[in-house]
Amino acid sequence: MKITPTIACALVAVLTTWGSSGAADSPQPQAARFLKDYPTAQAKLASAASKVACYGRLVSNGDIVRDNEYFVDGDRRMVVSRYSDIRGQKTSREAVQCRTPEFFFQLGRPSADLPFIVNSVSRGTNVGDSAATVISLGVDRYMKAAYTIGDATVMSMIRHPSFKMSSVEERAASTGASRVEVRFTIADPSHWVGGGRMAFEPDLDWSLVDYDVEVATGRPGTQMPPGSRYKGSVESRRWDSGQVFPENGRFEFIYPGGRGEGADVFQLHNVKFGDVPESQFKLSVFGVSDAILTPHSSPRIDYWIFGGGLACLAALRHFAARSNTRRAAA
Repeated sequence: MKITPTIACALVAVLTTWGSSGAADSPQPQAARFLKDYPTAQAKLASAASKVACYGRLVSNGDIVRDNEYFVDGDRRMVVSRYSDIRGQKTSREAVQCRTPEFFFQLGRPSADLPFIVNSVSRGTNVGDSAATVISLGVDRYMKAAYTIGDATVMSMIRHPSFKMSSVEERAASTGASRVEVRFTIADPSHWVGGGRMAFEPDLDWSLVDYDVEVATGRPGTQMPPGSRYKGSVESRRWDSGQVFPENGRFEFIYPGGRGEGADVFQLHNVKFGDVPESQFKLSVFGVSDAILTPHSSPRIDYWIFGGGLACLAALRHFAARSNTRRAAA
């Protein structure tokens, strides 16, 4: 067959189209490495974060300072917070939040020399999404910072049907470590992350180093509207146990149109991996009867204890006020 100029041009066009399609369908070497190695790496990071106890300091928006104790054992999580400064006001307020598959409770007291008051208790099927959100915001986003963005794990985003990587690049960090940066989009409008950038450190089990993502829908449990940005930087380390876990980090919330922003800065220390005693996840640790947590206890016990706590607090304040009045008169 004689190859005319017209046929030759057509063949070139077909070969060019086929070659371009093949290149687009074949992942880049770094992308292939990331997709191959990351699932196993995240499993290691999740294992380290699943049984851990540690201390930490959290500063919110630069003016709320609290020292926390975190306890995590599988699906049981607790944070004990001791506030020292709330918007310039010195305080000794304390709060406890705890969730297990069986119950959820929140405690509080205005100072360490007063008894804890039961703010809320729910059991069984009454432990709903609000409790999950409280624990997600108060515990999980710090303990799981090496592999989550907000309440979404990196793997859950990668496995989303509409997840697409636009570029994967390896770069050297200022510390000399290698970092892999992934730019991506999630086209599904029902997913709260619309896309953005995230960077990982392969030598530390592909732990998440920093990210900048767009909020496509209102983030669950927050007031972040669509068009907001959620930024984070996390510094993890390989602890003496050999496990990789966060040491410090910063989360930023940037609202659209300059309508405000906020930031949380956290530091973790005294990290211990392994089982946390079941007794830690009890009310009795804080001087409150565990009877509230039994399935057959009367729901009214919650209100009796809550009311009793308020009455005790009122009595203490009344006594203190009278004492101060007598001193002033003297």
